[in-house]
Amino acid sequence: MNRETKINSGWRFSLTEPPITARYRARFNVYAATRAGARCPASVSGYDDSKWKPVDIPHDWLPSMPYEEGELQFQGGMKRGHGWYRKEFTLPAETEGKNILLRFEGIAGNSEIYVNGFLIKRNFSSFNEITADITDIAVPGEKNAVAVYVDRSDIEKWAYEGAGIYRHVKLIIKDPVHLAENGIFPHAEPSDNNGWKTGVEVTVENSGYDDADFTAVLRITSPDGEEILTSETSGTVSACGRCTVTFEETVEHPALWDTENPALYRVTVEILSGASSDLDIAPLGFRYFHADPDRGFFLNGRPLKLRGVCAHQDHAGIGVALPDSMIRYRMGLIKEMGCNAFRCSHHTQSRVLLDWCDENGIVVIDENREFSTSETAVGYLREQIIRDRVHPSVMFYAVFNEEPIAAERAGRRIYDRLAEVIRSLDGTRLLTGAMNNGTVFGEEGVGAVLDVTGFNYCLDGFPEFHRLHPECPIMGIEDAAPFSTRGQYVSDFERRLVACDDSVHKEAFTTIREAMTVTEKNDWICGTFIWSAFDYRGEAHLNSLPGGKSYPGWPAVIAQYGLMDLCGFPKGGYWFYRAFTDKKPFCRIIGDWNGIPGEKKRIVTVTNCDEIAVNLNGELIGRRENDIFVQNEWEIPFEAGELVCVGFSDGKEVCRSNVFTFLAPEKIVLEPQKAYFDDDEDAFAVTVSAVDRNGHPVLSADNHVVFSVTGGKILGCGNGNPTSHESDVLPERNLFCGLCTVIVAPLPGSERITLKAEAKALIGDVAVIGRNG
Repeated sequence: MNRETKINSGWRFSLTEPPITARYRARFNVYAATRAGARCPASVSGYDDSKWKPVDIPHDWLPSMPYEEGELQFQGGMKRGHGWYRKEFTLPAETEGKNILLRFEGIAGNSEIYVNGFLIKRNFSSFNEITADITDIAVPGEKNAVAVYVDRSDIEKWAYEGAGIYRHVKLIIKDPVHLAENGIFPHAEPSDNNGWKTGVEVTVENSGYDDADFTAVLRITSPDGEEILTSETSGTVSACGRCTVTFEETVEHPALWDTENPALYRVTVEILSGASSDLDIAPLGFRYFHADPDRGFFLNGRPLKLRGVCAHQDHAGIGVALPDSMIRYRMGLIKEMGCNAFRCSHHTQSRVLLDWCDENGIVVIDENREFSTSETAVGYLREQIIRDRVHPSVMFYAVFNEEPIAAERAGRRIYDRLAEVIRSLDGTRLLTGAMNNGTVFGEEGVGAVLDVTGFNYCLDGFPEFHRLHPECPIMGIEDAAPFSTRGQYVSDFERRLVACDDSVHKEAFTTIREAMTVTEKNDWICGTFIWSAFDYRGEAHLNSLPGGKSYPGWPAVIAQYGLMDLCGFPKGGYWFYRAFTDKKPFCRIIGDWNGIPGEKKRIVTVTNCDEIAVNLNGELIGRRENDIFVQNEWEIPFEAGELVCVGFSDGKEVCRSNVFTFLAPEKIVLEPQKAYFDDDEDAFAVTVSAVDRNGHPVLSADNHVVFSVTGGKILGCGNGNPTSHESDVLPERNLFCGLCTVIVAPLPGSERITLKAEAKALIGDVAVIGRNG
């Protein structure tokens, strides 16, 4: 029997209240309805949910809602409300006597969870995991029912939050003596002669009613699968109690976890107690790091400039309900851009994201959502640290984000309490916090007591703070945030369209180049995290522009701060940032090549090479030295054809990029993100574009494309247009600046997916994606 089983499929969903529930109305017998096991008829097997909609998890109901001007614009402009989920499942008879848990890894909204008529959990955050012990109320060998009420009327964040069960639901079955949830904590530090002191804390639980003796067996496996260490220890865990045992071992000459070579070891712990056994696996990375106030961040004794991004969990077509494969896809786009760091903005991220960072060498800032010492907030923080401390990629905990009170004495008291909570659970990471609007200079606040002082946008304040507090390491934890619209090269603010050439930003913000100039030219700055990797719903206003102009969000519904748009398509900012982060030579033209013959046309080129040249139809326009801190602009008389930029290093051509004059669209083209899908839970993006009769991309195309699929299902569509009010869930979309995306997943057991795209007066296209293996 699997220790953990996903129960993501076969749910039912209703946006209306069930007609009879104990907590609402229509009770014929109030007394009976308030007895044990009768709290919520929707959570009892056999309840009639035939009128409810079938859904699979992850699920976000907001993308199916219309955009409305009267709704909360900073949340994306969709009606939120409340919803119900329910599912019935059969527990095998052999689970009798086992410890049975339900884990919800993310529910967007305040929630109540019922099982077999019992209320088992209330939760008041969208960003924590919820684990409930259902051992006593579960019925082995029979059908069990779970119902979840989600109230999305409250707000917890100032941008899109989604609504519903948006991360995995897992059924966890263990023997009575077992490892606690997140009960393995490996940590290592270098000692003499290239050995590493390696400690593994193991928390053991006993759900039985008698004390139990147990043996804990430890195995450590190298990245190539070789078992390099085994050990065991014994202990006794009290009835209905828990205890911790600790292994103290030495590992000789391990390969180090680094951003270039993230050597990942595996720690396996097995618990044996009579007929009981349990086993779990945790990652282990051997690395050491520190932040120096004069020399910046160091990993494994070498300076490492952190070049990172921030990002919300929000994607075109599917909202916050990202399947694991889509999370890995988005993180792959960030890695491909050359980033070596990621900030979890502004809350706990999914397990799969942190796993991916472990495996791919991304340094993580793991961020707390609520800056409070309430019992509830501290409980959420404790759960986050205990879950995430196992990940070698996590090197920072951000205790807060942009809290004005952090500049005051009260904020210092809150920070001190939360810092103590964190360090009592994990004293191996650096603590930071994101401070904006000059709060970092508050004399009674936390600016000078953080392990690494985090600045948001206050580039001018870096030198002054460094002068006042030379003992404090400094990091740009959120920087730049220029506005930009993919495919737009001239701004039209009335239509909420912004040139994507790193030139337009709020007065308090900067260009990407300005932020990177400060960071890259000062060794004492640990690094910077650009806001943001992707566009996201909400915060769609264009406010405080140079000259004092501001434009409200509506009709825009998407924030345009991303280096990539909501679909993951690169914007100009992507290439500007890549010039600083990518070690491989590249060059790029920012702009199209259509215009009026003879009229001068402005384009921008970007490269990380020593020199850049531009050719038009084989004729050299110019060649110049490249300074990545200065924007390369060209004024070129338009002539139809091919415009090419060429990058040179040490006098030799090392890369080139081109754009063509395009004609009217003639054909739709489908480009799946992957050639094969891996399993029934896989999901992937398909890029949809239009080309002319010469096969050149039509960068202005706005054709309406209709999709159909066999062997799979369409999860959603999007195009990155900040003012589009098209449905995200219908199988159709307009191209925006020549592109849109469709998110596709297989039907259970399907061997291939066939996606068809059609557009009026254009030649359609078909993509076939088969099952891997």
